[in-house]
Amino acid sequence: MYAIPNKKPSAVRPREFVGEAFWASQAWAYEDEGHTVLSDDFCRQQRDDALENFE
Repeated sequence: MYAIPNKKPSAVRPREFVGEAFWASQAWAYEDEGHTVLSDDFCRQQRDDALENFE
């Protein structure tokens, strides 16, 4: 069993600092429109990448 991740990113990029295309391309990684809560899919991918690099 693995720990439950904190789904709030430590730094939130303000929407007005990035272009609409970039904002839209990152939407899959967040649960909300403001990009303040990471999605389960993103957390799962991060975990899998970390475990692959650990071995």
